[in-house]
Amino acid sequence: MSTNVMEELEMKEPTPSLAPSQYESPLYTKKWRLVLAVLLGVTLLGVCVLGFYVSVQARGVATQASVESDNFTIPLLPISRNDKWRKNSPSCQDLVNHTCPADYRIHPLIVVGIDGVRPDMLNTVVTPALSMLAQCGVTTSSLVPTYPTNTFPNMYTIATGLYAESHGIIGSKMYDPTTKQTFDYWKNSGRGPEWWQGEPIWNTVSKQGKKSAAYSWPGSDVNIEDRYPTHWRSSRDSNTTMEERINQVVEWVAKPEVERPHLIMVYLEQPMAAFSEFGLDSDQAKETLAEVDGMLDLLMSSLKDLDLAGCVNILIVSDHGATPANCSSSFYLETFLNNIDEQAHVYTGAVGRLRTIPGGTVTEEEILDRLRCKNSKVRALPKSLLPRRYHYAHNSRIEGVLLDTRPDTRVVTYTQHYCSKAEHGFNNLHPDMQALFVGFGPDLKMNYTTDRFRNVELYNLMARLVGVKPAKNNGTLGSLDHLLRLPLPTQPITSDTLLPEVVLPPVLRRQRQSGNEEKIEEENCLCFTPKPVEPEIPEETEVVEPVQAPSFEDVDGDNSSDSNSTDIGTSITDSELDNTDNSTIIIDDDDDFGDNNTTSTNTTTTTTTTTTTTTTTTTTTTTTTTTTTTTPPPTTTSERTPEELSHLLNTHAPWSSIGLVPQPGIQGNLSVLLHSSFVLGLHDTLNLGVWASFILTNETIALTERERPQLPEGIDIKPEDVRVKEDEKWDGCWEADPRLERSEEDQCHRMLTKEAFAAQDISLTQLFPEEFETKEMLRLEGRLLSNIASVRAGYKAGARRAMVTALRSWVADEEDKGAAINVVTGPVFDYDLDGHQDDISHTLNSVKPLVPSDYFFVVSQCDDVGQAGCSSRSPKKVLAFVFPNTDFEDNCLMTDEEYLQYHLTTVKDIELLTGLRFFRTLLPVDSLRLYTHQPLHIWPLPQSSSTHVPVPARLQQLRRGEVQSGVGL
Repeated sequence: MSTNVMEELEMKEPTPSLAPSQYESPLYTKKWRLVLAVLLGVTLLGVCVLGFYVSVQARGVATQASVESDNFTIPLLPISRNDKWRKNSPSCQDLVNHTCPADYRIHPLIVVGIDGVRPDMLNTVVTPALSMLAQCGVTTSSLVPTYPTNTFPNMYTIATGLYAESHGIIGSKMYDPTTKQTFDYWKNSGRGPEWWQGEPIWNTVSKQGKKSAAYSWPGSDVNIEDRYPTHWRSSRDSNTTMEERINQVVEWVAKPEVERPHLIMVYLEQPMAAFSEFGLDSDQAKETLAEVDGMLDLLMSSLKDLDLAGCVNILIVSDHGATPANCSSSFYLETFLNNIDEQAHVYTGAVGRLRTIPGGTVTEEEILDRLRCKNSKVRALPKSLLPRRYHYAHNSRIEGVLLDTRPDTRVVTYTQHYCSKAEHGFNNLHPDMQALFVGFGPDLKMNYTTDRFRNVELYNLMARLVGVKPAKNNGTLGSLDHLLRLPLPTQPITSDTLLPEVVLPPVLRRQRQSGNEEKIEEENCLCFTPKPVEPEIPEETEVVEPVQAPSFEDVDGDNSSDSNSTDIGTSITDSELDNTDNSTIIIDDDDDFGDNNTTSTNTTTTTTTTTTTTTTTTTTTTTTTTTTTTTPPPTTTSERTPEELSHLLNTHAPWSSIGLVPQPGIQGNLSVLLHSSFVLGLHDTLNLGVWASFILTNETIALTERERPQLPEGIDIKPEDVRVKEDEKWDGCWEADPRLERSEEDQCHRMLTKEAFAAQDISLTQLFPEEFETKEMLRLEGRLLSNIASVRAGYKAGARRAMVTALRSWVADEEDKGAAINVVTGPVFDYDLDGHQDDISHTLNSVKPLVPSDYFFVVSQCDDVGQAGCSSRSPKKVLAFVFPNTDFEDNCLMTDEEYLQYHLTTVKDIELLTGLRFFRTLLPVDSLRLYTHQPLHIWPLPQSSSTHVPVPARLQQLRRGEVQSGVGL
């Protein structure tokens, strides 16, 4: 929606055609046109006369009228507005920079909460007061609300700095299975202090000897922790007007210093009430939004009259945005579940919540099976699979089955059918759900716009402005200090709070060669995993032998030593196109390229010849490789200078290696294992890689692309759709890492519990994706147990595949040859869903085999790219993801782009889930900004990358001529 949203919302009816019908007589039509024209002229003349008469009668009478509705009254705008504070102040400095009265040396804080306003609704015509405050103060492109994006969870989140799962107000109605009680905000049960958890800011203020006041703010009329605000008024029992509330705020501000509240909070339920009743594109919506803006004019003009306009800090926040709605796209639960009200406790709305009734005939898993993947606008999920940024799982009041809907969709039953003309409650990253934040006052900067942030950060900012120590909350202390004119210094994380790090050089392993395979396995393979069992192929499915296609030749026609020469895999044959949906693409995964020449890679240069040269920054190492059956040299670590090792670390971890916060009672080091293509951090006690960091450039992608089997354009290969030719398969061999203190036998025993992995359909892959490693480097440095990652089938085929595809596209832009990104990935262990890393001792004792609950990715875009990758002081942009390690693909009815965006989060969330610390070399203010920033969108993906279509379906499209065939390699 555009900036001037309300003007856009005006609708015009099309003008009906006046052309004569082919069945009418032209003469007859002409006669009636004349009659109609005369009647229309007389009517218009009468309307004009009547309008003139009415306007004369109404002149001099008060222009404030009212538009009555069932629930509330929306007064029309008065002709004269309280705009003198704007009109008489030619500049922002005139509003703030003046001397305050002696008893206002401590500046009070006023927080105005308004309901349903998006930041793109602001404009100088409808909201001139808000627009000027935003221009003269601090603001952001949007304030990210808490999920669900409803009023009471978010207003109480702003007051406490806690997510809904932490403060307990998960909705306006809920059931507590522990107390067996039901909560309804508008009834007496809503005043029970047991529902309202956490410490609201008015209690924080009063505990530290200061005064507070609140009018209509959700929770302020509840006896929380045996406390109320010093002054409070509730609007649950009476419909007080907005003007009455603002006048009361001014009265509190004007009190003598000994009685004056340090914090004042007021909530206005408009304009959302008008949006819901009349619609976003209604005149009433525009008028009500203007009326809310008029209340800010009233506040500022009153402060101006008291000579206090520059002596009070003001924060204006909304709880969420709003989106158009109607009744036509409701999701009826009883379409899938008969008599659902008798089977489960159901809470309808933008978020559907279902809890089965004890002793009922249906289980939550059965409900999920019936609702899952039935409608692209509704995602039926257990709460464990919701996006981690929702923080909507770790509370028993949250039901086990969640229906997460898209805007313009509402979950209803036949007996609970309700709809309005505007809605909220949806995905908290949707543009229509974004909230408003504006700050103005003597302690805040002028004309300053900051990055987008979550509303849990506001509690700490309010504590700073009032001068109190905040209670424990989900925000980040100091994250919004840059909004202050005089921010406090931010303290960096010191190295003594992190595990000690031991940096170990790369491994120089003997090369595995063809010939005596049995002997090679004995000498090179210290650990084994069982070979995957091939699925049975139906008899009617024809398995086609791979077809060897000719190699590409260089200009001179000699490809024996050409660096670009490639031994071709397969091409798609006609018989393959005739396969059924059970078809499998067969890939001849030839390990040798260019007549057994060896490819050695480095982050900067690569040459493919019989003699391979790898160049680093300071030295050159030459290795001659030939095909032979002699015993290779023993496994060792490479001999590199300290400068080379430092260069390698800085290349793949440009903003320092990632630190790890120790847990109480857990000993050991963080081993930083260097490799040519990546750096890996291994937790000695967990005996597992906890992060892998690497640089991706255009060159990296180009090198690995040469080795990928080529298929017709547009076909996206999923791992389970590809069968490598039997004699070329990887044999499932994992090798112990000789750099670790654990013995090779101990590594194999502890890391490779083969039977347990196989029993749970768990695959073993590299933590550093081998898709970004050339075959030669995979032979030399790959498949070490230190780099192992256990993944479930759904994650491997869904999120991991989509992420690898996205990473390729983000650096393979032909127009940006200098593109480079830093990627950090690793496991998450959070089986109790509290958003924090599980206790390591408990994890080792209870999670068997050792399989993560999730995997994370942090992708940083380089601002400047040098020879070794990122050379900029800090990342240009950052994306953070957490994906559930699921047994099944949970991205049904979603494109890859939608699924990746669905699981966007912040770097801070990942730090809490893993105990890791990112961006350690950055200035504290920069690192705070990066890991609290919440992007709304992932970076653009090409159409071919954003939509995943299984290979068999694409082959059928190719056969029908719907997809143009590419050159098969």
